[in-house]
Amino acid sequence: MGLIAKFVILASLLSAAVGVNIVAVVWSIGMLEHELSWPLDSMQATLENLHEIRTELIDLERRGRTGTFDRDRAVGVLSRSVDRLASLDGEFPVRMRIGIGAGENLRRRLEDAWRMAGAWSPGEPVSPLLDSLSSTVTLVDRIEKRVIEDAALAVGFGRRLRQRVLGAILLSALLTLATIGLSAVFVRRWVLEPIDRLREGTARLAAGDLSHRVEIDTGDQMGRLAADFNAMASTIDRLQKERIERERLAAMGEMLRRVVHNLRTPLTGIRALAESSREEVADSSEVGQMQGRIIASVDRFEGWLRDLLKASSPLQVRRAPVMLEPWIKGVIEGRADAASARGVSVTLRIEPGAPERVEIDADQLSRAAEAVLDNALDATPRDGVIGVVVRASAEPGWWSVEFSDEGGGIGPEDLGRIFEPSFTTKPGGTGIGLAMTKSIVDAHGGRVEARNRAAGPGSGSGRGPGALFRFEIPIERGSAWPEQATEER
Repeated sequence: MGLIAKFVILASLLSAAVGVNIVAVVWSIGMLEHELSWPLDSMQATLENLHEIRTELIDLERRGRTGTFDRDRAVGVLSRSVDRLASLDGEFPVRMRIGIGAGENLRRRLEDAWRMAGAWSPGEPVSPLLDSLSSTVTLVDRIEKRVIEDAALAVGFGRRLRQRVLGAILLSALLTLATIGLSAVFVRRWVLEPIDRLREGTARLAAGDLSHRVEIDTGDQMGRLAADFNAMASTIDRLQKERIERERLAAMGEMLRRVVHNLRTPLTGIRALAESSREEVADSSEVGQMQGRIIASVDRFEGWLRDLLKASSPLQVRRAPVMLEPWIKGVIEGRADAASARGVSVTLRIEPGAPERVEIDADQLSRAAEAVLDNALDATPRDGVIGVVVRASAEPGWWSVEFSDEGGGIGPEDLGRIFEPSFTTKPGGTGIGLAMTKSIVDAHGGRVEARNRAAGPGSGSGRGPGALFRFEIPIERGSAWPEQATEER
């Protein structure tokens, strides 16, 4: 089932719940109206009986005032009035409306008037009975007035309550519709659109566009899923490039081994011929000097061939504890003569907090550092300065060494390719040194960075901003070290 269908089901359930709620409220209004109308209906019977009692009492009083008082009629009227009031006395809502005290008072007065009427004889004064009837009529008037006022209040309250309940229902319905609308908008924005972007990203990734990244910055699960997708795409891109690089290096290594094999045979013959002919002449003679130069050139060429083979062969990294300061000083001293010949000075600064001892392959890492120093010497003009700084990295458990020069820097178009094998910007360069440097640092579980400096120490004196190379390597062997370092380049 699709995500949209699921949300439609959820919206349907929400709408059904709201509908049931509205039905329940309407039913409650009906019940409320019934509860209000029931006492009002009983009030109608009460008012009718009270009106009959009042009418008959007034008639008796009028007859008594006019001298036509009839004892039997008075006893019958008062008896019926007592019976009517007794029938109403059992209705609890009526008793509440009349008032329990007022109802008891009216009953007592009617019974007293009934007894007085029964005990009255012709010739006796009728005024006490008439006064009792008058006060009873007055009490009935007050009770009727109260019942009518209570009825009016109940009707008004019922109307107001109904209006309020209907308003609450309307407001609930509006809020429900607004909630459903906002939910649809939020689901579209927070769920459907990110999913569409992820689907587009997976399609482009499957089509081979490994540089594509999904931009979802919602800070929720979708944002984390997009970050995981981008990390996966970066990993695939890196592994793809590494696989291509390994295949290219393997092909180049096979080719280089064949070339070296084919070149070494004639070079061995040339060197042997030069050595044998030099033995026949004096070393100081012109021929002897020429043969010496031939032998030196062959040796340099042989060394270059060995470097080619090393660059295309797996590294053999053997780590061991090394004192950091003597090691870096030895690297710098190894290039001291070359720096002096070019009129360049090399400075070393070991910052506080730098580790004293590290686990490295001193020979291999020396080759990497010497390759960077050679490039710095070639780029730095006479009287320039090459700075070497050793410090603890910001990441705990790591250390770094930086090499900065005062040359012209690295072209922006070359920064991404500078560590590729066979890539070089120097006339006559081989492109092997920096590729070898990266391979050695990678084999140590570290990372190497190359960038241009903002300004060199000689800025303003005609020197360039210079380049900066940084090695960052774990101090001790741990999880950051490659498991199969001997197979890396």
